[in-house]
Amino acid sequence: SGAVLVGPEGVDVDVERTSLSDHRFLPVALVGTVAYHLHVADEARMWTTYAGLLGGVTVQVRGELDGNDLHAVAETPGASPAEVHALWPVLEPAEPLAARVELQGPIPTFDVYASVGVRDLGGPGSIEARGRLDARGPTRATLAVDVTDLDPRALVPSAPSVPLSVRLHAEATLAAGSPSVTLDGHVEPSLLAGRPVPATDLHAALVRG
Repeated sequence: SGAVLVGPEGVDVDVERTSLSDHRFLPVALVGTVAYHLHVADEARMWTTYAGLLGGVTVQVRGELDGNDLHAVAETPGASPAEVHALWPVLEPAEPLAARVELQGPIPTFDVYASVGVRDLGGPGSIEARGRLDARGPTRATLAVDVTDLDPRALVPSAPSVPLSVRLHAEATLAAGSPSVTLDGHVEPSLLAGRPVPATDLHAALVRG
């Protein structure tokens, strides 16, 4: 159901918990409920929520636009191994995965955050990324990624058992005709089949023009 209200304090548009089923907008199906609210006075304020399935994985999405400031969050508290494998066949996790993606800031510059974890977020077996996205002119992004005690077998059973702790720093510029990406990283020492694997520093660069 929906309503439009016009009064001395502005205009309000409200759409309450409407069913959504879409198989064309994204590569995977969206099936759930969406709500939408808009208030227009001196500035516009909009907020929306979605709860349902994304390709079979239960997700919750919240977005708010206040003037020029955008805040959006998408998360799944614990996708089952079967749900994850159906969405990404290359992965066969042994346990549920939790994930969260967040974007916040004045359009078109945003702080970004993403996290994926085995069972929960932020502890052993997790991947966290924080950075900055600037969409003015050529799109530029910086990202710091921390991998904490992640055993690859938790995601791909056939992978070697090498618990990984990795720190990465990436910078990318997506200019038309001349994209560039640089990556610096450090891999902590670990054990492979009982044998020590020394720490490793990484550097890679891709420049086209």
